[in-house]
Amino acid sequence: TKDEVMNPAFSRFHPSKNLLYTCTESVHENGEIVTWKVCPQTGRLHKVASADAGGTSTCYLTLDKQCQNMLVVNYWDATIG
Repeated sequence: TKDEVMNPAFSRFHPSKNLLYTCTESVHENGEIVTWKVCPQTGRLHKVASADAGGTSTCYLTLDKQCQNMLVVNYWDATIG
């Protein structure tokens, strides 16, 4: 990808869609959740969307069993979103 992402900390692949979610980590500014579409032929990533993680030092993300909701952990702020 040519899209820049600050300090990617953790990634989670969607089990049924061709999407990769990545969180960024910083103690100086809020983390970001970035959604990437993965090209099945080349593996190249294309940035689809991004959202504020609601806290700093975002270090973990996961999807619920139905893949309807995402849990995000911000270590520095000790918050879960």
